[in-house]
Amino acid sequence: TELDVNGVAVSLDDVSADMGYIELPAFPGEYEIALAGQNEYLASEAQTVTVSASAASYSEPIRFELEPTEEFSAAVQTQIEDLLSSCAERKLIEADDCPIYTYAFGDVSDVSWTIDEQATFEIVDYGDGEWYVQTDDRGVATVTYTRSTSYSEPETVTNEVDFSTTGTVEMVDGEPVYTYGY
Repeated sequence: TELDVNGVAVSLDDVSADMGYIELPAFPGEYEIALAGQNEYLASEAQTVTVSASAASYSEPIRFELEPTEEFSAAVQTQIEDLLSSCAERKLIEADDCPIYTYAFGDVSDVSWTIDEQATFEIVDYGDGEWYVQTDDRGVATVTYTRSTSYSEPETVTNEVDFSTTGTVEMVDGEPVYTYGY
């Protein structure tokens, strides 16, 4: 809603954004243009544009590339940790929409999950206000459960499971919202 032009706030309230861009009148000169106001989750570098005195020339358009801030990444990390905790609390071998799961045969009971190592990830611009969470290093979880079959006595099984945190992040009401999966 506002740009910072050479240190002066310029309102965009009455400016039309046809086709995703705006045009502003300017006297000849060089202008440093930045997005005004602070955003906790997204930032963009200031751009410099030179306006010519010639009526026949147009200045090059500028484009602000929004980049996630450290606060954005921290908010996504917190949401991933909350998802993993929620998945572990379900006490299932394979819960819907959970990155931690394993295969088990027979009758399974007393399932317990612990997250040993968080997965590391990077956030990649997906376009149109979405970002893709790409796992760099898989995390590690441990699952312990009791398994019994018609052929054997109940036994305690413990497995280490690798998991990823692949998903998408969209800005919803000014906040990053992580969704697991594609």
